[in-house]
Amino acid sequence: NMGYLNLQQKLQTEELIKIKAQLEKHQLNLEDIVQERTEKLVKLNSQLSCEIAQRDELQKNQARLVSAIENVSETIVITDSTPKIIYTNPAFEKSTGYSDQEAKGRSPIELNLELHDSRFFDDIYRTIREGKVWRGRIKTKNREGQVFTEDASVTPVKDKDGNTVNYVAIKRDITKELELESQLLQTSKMEAIG
Repeated sequence: NMGYLNLQQKLQTEELIKIKAQLEKHQLNLEDIVQERTEKLVKLNSQLSCEIAQRDELQKNQARLVSAIENVSETIVITDSTPKIIYTNPAFEKSTGYSDQEAKGRSPIELNLELHDSRFFDDIYRTIREGKVWRGRIKTKNREGQVFTEDASVTPVKDKDGNTVNYVAIKRDITKELELESQLLQTSKMEAIG
């Protein structure tokens, strides 16, 4: 009986040794898997941190650009490609009397229609649809019906594929400058006459 018990104990010990070896092997495999996954997570975390930093920098740049556009004295009008107004800066409301909400969805021509002939607008649209910048003077009527002259540029904005997606008009009221120029010219004429 004693021999049987010793044999059984020996077999159990051998079985336990095998199981222990298998467990140690599994533990090493698990440690390798954990190490590998930890390295992947560290790499992904690093990439995510870089992306977050880039996004934060992009947001700061966007906020800076928006602040600049909102605070310049020049009128800025952005249209879609049709072109219908999708954005105006505060200087637009100050010069025209129309709020951004009132302007949205309207054509920029509506403020100038009776002040220019159709060839004038055809020239602008032909130029910008060719992908070129149009520069010139535009007469505009504000909400009260007062007409003023603006020095303007209208620029097509393209997407990464080269398709025009927006137009940006930047305009500056030059009415007072033109009046001073006219007065100066008149004064020069009077002085020449004597």
